[in-house]
Amino acid sequence: MAAQLKYPLHWLVWNDNTAELGSQLSTTQGKTRIEDKDAHGRTPLLLAVVLGRRKCADLLLAHDADALVENLRNWTLVDEATCNGDPELLSKCYQANLYQKAVKRATIIPRLLQQLREAPDFYLEMKWEFTTWLKLPLLSKMCPSDVCKIWKKGANVRVDLSLLGFKNQEWVRGNRSFIFHGSSDACTFIEVDHDHKVYYPQLHVVQEDLERLRNAPPHEEIIAHKLGSPVISTILGTDSLSFSRVKNFLGLGSEREEDVSGFRTKVYSATGVDIVTRTRAEHLTEADKRGRSDGTLPMQRLLGGEMDGPAEDPAAAAGASSGGGFLRSFAGITTSVTNVKTERERDLSADEYFLHGPPSGTSVGDEIGRPMDLSIQKQSFKATAWLADRFPLSLRDQVLPVIELMSTHSPHFGRVRDFIALQLPAGFPLKIDIPFFHIVQASITFGNLNGTSEEPPHVKRVCVPVTSSSGETMTSSSAATTTTATGAAVARLAMPLHHGGVGRRSVLLRSAG
Repeated sequence: MAAQLKYPLHWLVWNDNTAELGSQLSTTQGKTRIEDKDAHGRTPLLLAVVLGRRKCADLLLAHDADALVENLRNWTLVDEATCNGDPELLSKCYQANLYQKAVKRATIIPRLLQQLREAPDFYLEMKWEFTTWLKLPLLSKMCPSDVCKIWKKGANVRVDLSLLGFKNQEWVRGNRSFIFHGSSDACTFIEVDHDHKVYYPQLHVVQEDLERLRNAPPHEEIIAHKLGSPVISTILGTDSLSFSRVKNFLGLGSEREEDVSGFRTKVYSATGVDIVTRTRAEHLTEADKRGRSDGTLPMQRLLGGEMDGPAEDPAAAAGASSGGGFLRSFAGITTSVTNVKTERERDLSADEYFLHGPPSGTSVGDEIGRPMDLSIQKQSFKATAWLADRFPLSLRDQVLPVIELMSTHSPHFGRVRDFIALQLPAGFPLKIDIPFFHIVQASITFGNLNGTSEEPPHVKRVCVPVTSSSGETMTSSSAATTTTATGAAVARLAMPLHHGGVGRRSVLLRSAG
């Protein structure tokens, strides 16, 4: 009775009482409690999916229950639906997840562009250099570099890059521009493929498109692929994170300072940076598991993990493996691997589940539902940051919104965003070295602010007062675009395009600003 009073909707889900659940969801109290979490961090919808209560899940989804929710162990609704193994349940959860992500993105992107509209304009470059501690010819080819160029004017942003991702044991390159144009009620996103002279316009915050997505079930091939692939989750663990000043002379001298992009910086070392890769496979047949193991690419086995970071498509993450241990040990990376395959004598009763919380001493969270087949790989790295006390740009108001915009399209930017979101010491992080893959790290350097080192095309400099990261007013060169620069940081862009089978032609992309 105590559990029923404390978690009324959860109790109805536990007992698969769909009639009463539907009645409760029609009341004001039911609507306000639809996102309540039990002691295990599960909402009624998460509980319904874990227990395989498909009709209860249907009711909760019909009442707009949160499909982006995670439990205490950071397993998402789609993760749990996949591991349940029910194709119809997974299809409905995945459809709701995609729709709610689009709604969230349609809300976030205009907010970010509005935040940028109120900040000073700028031009900035991000230099990416992938390196490894191992001097092997094969790995040297795996470690490219790229210069990402960012223009910002008002609520418009353009980002140019050439390093697109990793696929089939090699880096994917291409000359691409990502253009975000914000207006009072909408946000237009355009991806320009300069190599093939094609552009892909997308309009965010369009209610008709959102409704179409809400009512469009995912393709059966996508669901079949998810059910035939392991569920892989990668988490950046920072529970024991700490920053300390790097010192000269083997740590015995003075605190190190270095010049980066023309600014004096303090060098910090970050310890306790953990990348935790968890793989669940209870929904796979033994044949599926053997097929996945045999199909792992050699380079993925060597690097031992996800090559494209956290991915929506399980195929991008299917190569995760615990291989390459000798190389990682040689590189000085601390690695631990845990395999858990649960065989429960009995399921918990309702009172045991609701009133006692997660079992003490367990990190699995496998109290109910299908027994878990789980592998956990944890690796501890060191990261380094070069922070400038005086820098003309604001990390929070100017740079982070751009990185946040790009993180919706690039997992690389997502890694940078996650690191910068940590409690960094005071200052602007002009350079950061962070782990990306198991023996590969990325060095990201911000530079050529407003073309002070090398003047970019279509940008001219004017002196304006700006505010530094420490709040001081400084005089710096600011980017001002000409009429031939690009749509986001620019008034307009003229370039040859090929679109919709019309043939080669010159098209003028115009922005409202």
